[in-house]
Amino acid sequence: MVASLLGRARAANAEQIVLKIPPGGEQKTEKEMRIIEFLSQELQIAVDSLKSAYPNNEAGLKAVTDFLNSINAAAPWLKDFGSSRVIMVT
Repeated sequence: MVASLLGRARAANAEQIVLKIPPGGEQKTEKEMRIIEFLSQELQIAVDSLKSAYPNNEAGLKAVTDFLNSINAAAPWLKDFGSSRVIMVT
C-alpha cells in the first residue's frame, strides 16, 4: 500500500507537497511533512515490521490517500489493472 501511494504521488508530481499528518503509530502529534518524507518513513516501517513493534501511521496514510484522491492522482501503469482487456503474458 505504501509503495503504491509513493507511485501515485510521483505520477502526480506531488512528492514535495506538504501535508498535515495526523498522529498515529509512533507519531504522537500532528506534523507538517512533505509527502515523500512521510511515505518513505512509512515504507521503512512496513519493511521492518517483522523485526519491529512500530506500527504504521494508518491515519497519516489515510490523509495522504485522501489528498491523492482529491487531486485525481493515478498511477498510469495501474490504469487497466483488473480489466478483462488486459492479456497476461507468461
